[in-house]
Amino acid sequence: MNDTTPPGGTQPTALLDQAPPGPWSFLNVPPPLTGRVLLAALREAERAAHGELRELWGFAAMNAEAAMNALPGTRPAAGELWAAAQEYAQIAASVR
Repeated sequence: MNDTTPPGGTQPTALLDQAPPGPWSFLNVPPPLTGRVLLAALREAERAAHGELRELWGFAAMNAEAAMNALPGTRPAAGELWAAAQEYAQIAASVR
């Protein structure tokens, strides 16, 4: 599930290399912050966690991946998906 290539499409590298909106300082992510780097950090947090905490990190990663694959003009919009990813990640980070 780490592949962000949409079915029948090419990998959206422009979105992978853009900085996601919002403050992500609660994650230990090396600069520069890009979608690709953030997704890797979320997946690593998911792998390291167990139980419900693992699910929260997984939901954060899933929404981040969906945000990077969102097409302009569709719902949910990329910004909404990034906000959901950030919310799940903040909840998970606060439980640590």
